[in-house]
Amino acid sequence: MRTGRPKKGRDLLPAKQQERIEVGLHPGQWQAMESQARVVAVIAGTGSGKTYLGPRWLYKQIVAHPEGHFLVVAPVSKTLYRATLPALREFLERDLQLGVWMKSEETFRLHTGGKIYMGTATEPQRLEGIHCHGVWLDEPGQMKQDIFAIALRRTGFHQAPILLTTTPYGWNWLKTEVWDKWKAGEPGYEVVNFPSWWNPSYPLAELERARRDLPAWQFRMFYLGEFERPIGLVYEDFNPKEHLVDPLTIPQGWLRLGGVDFGYQQPTACAWIALGPGGQFYVYRVYKRRGLVDEENARNIAGLSSGEKMTMLYADAENPGGIAIYRAAGLPVLGIKPPVLESINQVITLIRNKRLFCFKGLAPFEAEMGSYFWAEKEGIEKPAKGNDHLMDAMRYALIGGLQYLSPPIDAGPAEPSPWLRTPEAFSVDDASGDDEPRSAWLRLSPRGAWRQ
Repeated sequence: MRTGRPKKGRDLLPAKQQERIEVGLHPGQWQAMESQARVVAVIAGTGSGKTYLGPRWLYKQIVAHPEGHFLVVAPVSKTLYRATLPALREFLERDLQLGVWMKSEETFRLHTGGKIYMGTATEPQRLEGIHCHGVWLDEPGQMKQDIFAIALRRTGFHQAPILLTTTPYGWNWLKTEVWDKWKAGEPGYEVVNFPSWWNPSYPLAELERARRDLPAWQFRMFYLGEFERPIGLVYEDFNPKEHLVDPLTIPQGWLRLGGVDFGYQQPTACAWIALGPGGQFYVYRVYKRRGLVDEENARNIAGLSSGEKMTMLYADAENPGGIAIYRAAGLPVLGIKPPVLESINQVITLIRNKRLFCFKGLAPFEAEMGSYFWAEKEGIEKPAKGNDHLMDAMRYALIGGLQYLSPPIDAGPAEPSPWLRTPEAFSVDDASGDDEPRSAWLRLSPRGAWRQ
């Protein structure tokens, strides 16, 4: 018969882990380790030590919950096996001998009885079903917002912390759903931001090369870890503070229009737009799905439009087969293919004249609006292809809807903004605003963490 108190907490750790462990951390990494926020977002420059931090932060959570379950997610398999997993195994398996990697299970088994489940954002269904005591998302700036939503669900039962370690890659959900909430003082969010050179090992010569060769906005995003709008945004006059509005109940008499950009391997996108009596357009709903055939998308869009009287749904005229399928689903579809530059100028005029607004909370739309820019290689002749599907859908609906305006809006002389080809002068010494130390020391033990 066993006697004595049951083992828990630090007693479950191997003898080696019941000693103090010292790891070198710079001030930004230390701030993240010390944070009490439920969502801690380390949004920092490339090579600044984000992935290095992840396993050490995870160790703190293991100390608190030795028999707990944890989740680590990378964007794709290459990132997982080339960066995230090696960093985790180096610290927890080699240095601390705290567990062993089970490749067949894609699980890191802790000797304390806990488990670390590894996954990628390309297989979100495999991330479900676990009540976690901590989640680490490595490079979530390359993931869809759905993965962050899964992390919130998986940690909800235990109200466990989530660590995000990433470089900003554009104005996506990370900006609107994390950075902006932290800036607004919403409880439970903390952003830790620092540049690449806070990592004392990062070569300053490479920083100088990047400063010299890259556009200024790109250098600030990738090496300072700051969200910047690319110079050359197509809709640079779209100001979130002015053009994003609180959702409102759309009155019966307003016209409801829509635009569709067909896709399969690329997403199918649909934008719903209401036209008020004052001549203002409001984007009030969006749809963006990849990997569905036209029949499936038509049913989904018809379902979302149920109970609404849609005046017209404008779709890419180069897909007559898709148009026929949408009509068969009961949607009033008309093919349209307006000249790209001319129609973009008309949208720019609507934005500048405060005639186009978007309901808050449509994250996919905001993300595209913030990353839709002129193709550098093509000068200013056309926008870059890629994340432009909702932009095309919106443009179809707006151009189709202009006929309902009285009097019509003159497109005017709006011109695309030029691409910045020469980076602005930027001093590495001036970038951080102060002289931060290049390193600090953190001591971890099962009794807590403190700085030397």
